[in-house]
Amino acid sequence: MKEEIDALHMQGTWLLVPNPGDKNIIGSKWVYKIKRNPDGTVGRYKARLVAQGFSQEPGFDFGETFSPVVRHTTVRLVLSIAAMNQWKLRQLDVKNAFLHGDLEEEVFMKQPPGFEDSNHPQFVCKLKKSLYGLKQAPRAWNAKFTGYLPTLGFKSSHSDPSLFVQHTGNDIIILLLYVDDIIITVGALQYLTFTRPDLAYAVNHVCQYMHNPTEVHYFLVKRILRYVQGTLEYGISFTKGPWRLNAYGDADGGGGYQY
Repeated sequence: MKEEIDALHMQGTWLLVPNPGDKNIIGSKWVYKIKRNPDGTVGRYKARLVAQGFSQEPGFDFGETFSPVVRHTTVRLVLSIAAMNQWKLRQLDVKNAFLHGDLEEEVFMKQPPGFEDSNHPQFVCKLKKSLYGLKQAPRAWNAKFTGYLPTLGFKSSHSDPSLFVQHTGNDIIILLLYVDDIIITVGALQYLTFTRPDLAYAVNHVCQYMHNPTEVHYFLVKRILRYVQGTLEYGISFTKGPWRLNAYGDADGGGGYQY
């Protein structure tokens, strides 16, 4: 918890100010997680301070919340290109990603539990940077990151705004942005649909109820997992092969033509 607080202060996440009185003050809480090593032993204990975004008021504490994510079809395309060219694939993780986002709105939060300022216990935190739990956090982080990429020579794709390409001579780097995997829920299933399109409909259906799941939806998720367990050998295989572009149409009413 002390490491988390130090990181927040280093980022300049908030200013301690007197309670404005006429503003909505959202709460904050600690979330704990045990990070384990591949062998199951405890790697580290992690604590994260999150804002209680459910108490935010639309139009006052936040405006737009939508943050674009890379399309599944784009991921499959890049995987196939990487396999064809035998390129290396790497996954990057930005530590405390959401803390880098800048807030446009005025957001006030209660002091972190257990770390209240003894000299100003009634003061509140005026947030300058984004914080996990805020409704606009993904959008703020996306704006910060996508605004920085052009300075490194990356250009956004017209077909997918989360696909960035950098050309340096004969070298090329392709970067796919999927917000921050820390906030992706039924996440393993969402990533699995990249190479298991047969799951796409079922996963999409249960994802529509993530904000208000019932026992029925938990049952459906378990059913999907049982299906996955019984079909582990299924999936799209990306291998090196001839460069050939195929297109299909059914203008004849369903017979299908290959061009």
